Amino acid sequence: MHVQIRELTSVSEVLELEPMVLEFFRIVCGHLKKDFDVSMPPSEPTSNMMATPEKFVLPQGRGFVAEHDGMLMGMIFLKPQRPPKFEIKRLYLRTEARGLGVGKQLVRHVIAVARSLGASDLYLDSIPSLKEAVSLYEGEGFQHVGPYSGSEIASYDMLRDLGVYMHLSLNSKSADTKS
Repeated sequence: MHVQIRELTSVSEVLELEPMVLEFFRIVCGHLKKDFDVSMPPSEPTSNMMATPEKFVLPQGRGFVAEHDGMLMGMIFLKPQRPPKFEIKRLYLRTEARGLGVGKQLVRHVIAVARSLGASDLYLDSIPSLKEAVSLYEGEGFQHVGPYSGSEIASYDMLRDLGVYMHLSLNSKSADTKS
């Protein structure tokens, strides 16, 4: 499925994503409970993100949505760590977009944007039960690393050792855009 990827340009556009952000955190928190017996209401991280929407648009960060026939299909965010290092956050696809290449399009788009901003490195954190996302990142050249400074998952003592942490160098030949 080919989608249009559109950059979010205002705080209000980020705030309009609250239902999708809540969908994302329902899945993540469900996996945390099922796989690790860690209870966190999805409303908590959703509220935290919605309290600082400015972090997800210029000049602080970048946010992108995938749309198909006017329908919102997915989202992804790019957050500066310590430039030239950036972090990918909140890759999420609605059920009807999964398995159709939309996630790959979003990830490749955000890698290209990071590269255009002069990024040297991209980091991300996830959880092991999000196997499809981890596999997607591996397919795009991300390597597994230990917890990194700035990781949200690593900032929670109860989650630190449960996280999946990944890195992509944008300065190496292995970081060339995949086809």
